[in-house]
Amino acid sequence: MSGARPLRIGILGAARGAPMIVIKPIKRNPDLAAKIELVAVAARDAARASAFAKEWGIPRSYGSYAELLADPEIDAVYISLPNMLHCEWTVKTLQAGKHVLCGKPLSSNAREAVVMQRAAEDSGKVCLEAFHAIRHPIFKQVRELVNEGKVGSVRHVSVKYMVNLASYDQRVRSQMHTPTPVAQDYRMRSECAGGVTMDLGCYCVAIIRAVTGEEPRVVKSTAQRWRDDQDIDAAMVCFMELPSGATAEFECSFVAKEYSQPIQLKIAGTGGDLRADGLFSSHKANRIVLEQWDDSGIVSSESVDDPDPASTHDSFYYQLLAFVDEVREQEKRSDVCQGLPWAYKSIGNAPSDSVRNMAVIDDIYRAAGMKPRSTLFAPPAPYNSIGSSKL
Repeated sequence: MSGARPLRIGILGAARGAPMIVIKPIKRNPDLAAKIELVAVAARDAARASAFAKEWGIPRSYGSYAELLADPEIDAVYISLPNMLHCEWTVKTLQAGKHVLCGKPLSSNAREAVVMQRAAEDSGKVCLEAFHAIRHPIFKQVRELVNEGKVGSVRHVSVKYMVNLASYDQRVRSQMHTPTPVAQDYRMRSECAGGVTMDLGCYCVAIIRAVTGEEPRVVKSTAQRWRDDQDIDAAMVCFMELPSGATAEFECSFVAKEYSQPIQLKIAGTGGDLRADGLFSSHKANRIVLEQWDDSGIVSSESVDDPDPASTHDSFYYQLLAFVDEVREQEKRSDVCQGLPWAYKSIGNAPSDSVRNMAVIDDIYRAAGMKPRSTLFAPPAPYNSIGSSKL
């Protein structure tokens, strides 16, 4: 594959979130369009795939996922499927010789994530979990401030991600998608590996791990169970300890009374406090407030906002850039061997990070007296030989 031409991407699943996550960032940013070409979409129903392709100007559509994976003109695939299908179709995509950007969470549980990591290593292809919030420059700036010691030693990290799912889907993202009643949303169905911790909590865990560089231990978690499915968490509060002695907590909800900022991050240190809002949008909600002090009290307070309020570069834009960068980096490397792990370019990008994230999520459910999400569809067996694939 030549680095001169765009990375050709197909979408697996004509889902309501795909335009926001993949299509719109490419269409409104010419620099990204020069790097990525969206060439196909697949759904289980050919008419649905065709309607989606027509609405968004996608050249080809397929009435099955396997047909898209067999297309030799597709280099990479965005997996836009319900959680319980992520493992099966990510492995199939990797075995078809294509790179994967998989919707979060990477899998239903940590065991599946291990299988997906090995499939990526066996195929020599990139597998990146779509944690777009930690790709945003605002989050990178938070990491730099913490690493530079601007808050002293970290004592406590708090993340809050609160939405109301009943109004969440009223923001129709595509003409062919009508708002989904909460009772029918796959995120509220246990057979689909749903739950708020799987959807919003996985971001919270990833942020805590990325900003501290530590692996948390779950101390306590409390779930508010969904009235229509007692195996689904509609809200979750979790407390954790870090190896350094710092603590962390997060709260996420699908049934909040009202929206908070998309994500709220607070870091308390021995020499200062930091608050970051946003991590999603191009400019409206992105803000860092840093307060530093000494024994006499607050020494300084500064607010750092997006320097370009007209920017169309949201977190999904930066996520796609990170994905392309990983693919191009993998192409250049001569020391990447099939079956062996290699270092990904950006911190937190490797499938092994997703394995650790899913292991924490499994523990959160156990601590809340719930079972980790089950595996419903077994992934394909590993390669029989180098270069073979199974669909």
